[in-house]
Amino acid sequence: MQFTRITFTVAILAACAVWAWHPPRREDLLRSRATGRSRGVPGWLAPRPGAPGAATRRMAGLAAASAVLVALPGLVALLVAPVVGGAVTVALGQVETGRRRREQAAAGLALPETFDLLAASLEAGAPLRHAVAQVGQTGPEATRGALSRVDAMVRVGISDAEAWRSLADDEHWGRAARDLARSSETGTAAAAQLRQLAADARDTRRDDQLKRARAVGVRSVLPLMCCFLPAFLLTGVVPIVAGLLGSVLHR
Repeated sequence: MQFTRITFTVAILAACAVWAWHPPRREDLLRSRATGRSRGVPGWLAPRPGAPGAATRRMAGLAAASAVLVALPGLVALLVAPVVGGAVTVALGQVETGRRRREQAAAGLALPETFDLLAASLEAGAPLRHAVAQVGQTGPEATRGALSRVDAMVRVGISDAEAWRSLADDEHWGRAARDLARSSETGTAAAAQLRQLAADARDTRRDDQLKRARAVGVRSVLPLMCCFLPAFLLTGVVPIVAGLLGSVLHR
């Protein structure tokens, strides 16, 4: 019976491991990004942008399910393991990685220059999709990912407007993406909009930098206290206490 259970468990885990590492087709992945949800997955289960990759989430869920299968006996393990594995997979989809936060911060700093480059390309007569492809290759590194994503969607047959709408909920690209999607549908000139977006992005960047500069003083209080308080105790309080104790003991 024990051997049968182990064999059954190993077979399930092997099948799950193959499924976890099986990559989606590039076309399906790009279309799911454009629509804002994974294929066949309800919106509330879809991972947030910047979450660990699908393979990482699935392998973590698989590891959690494996631990349950090993720790719990018999039928209870078979009932609980899928629930735990699924819960871990979904929960990791709602976690934003530190790398994603750093990339977003760098993208916010590089937005003004990126908008200016796009506007200059449009003013020189290039179509929007060609400007996106060019700036995505030669523009600021922090914003290349978003532009390359839009360019890749257009290359697989997704419309320009739909490709830009895939960034509509992005923290930094949201407003620009909605404006450019609307411009792609109506045929209106986007260069002036991009110049205005660049000016607004510079104002936002300046405000953020001022806020961070002002927060330095507040954040430095605890480290300074940890440095000066022990020094004050050792140089000011301890000698006085030691002197008092010495005078009392020598009476």
